[in-house]
Amino acid sequence: MGAFIFYQNGFVNWTYSITMANASAIGIQIGLKVLPYIPFKVAKTLLVTIIFLLIGEVLLKTI
Repeated sequence: MGAFIFYQNGFVNWTYSITMANASAIGIQIGLKVLPYIPFKVAKTLLVTIIFLLIGEVLLKTI
């Protein structure tokens, strides 16, 4: 619903949208191939680390 409202109001940057969609599709495929070879603890630690780094980035941008 939100994406449709952004589209109707002209707030969609199609260059970024298409690039992000393609990069996400490629990343998903790579992740599906690699994940079976990564131990669960490593994958969990990596995910938590990435989440905290993203939170830190958002907090630094708001300052």
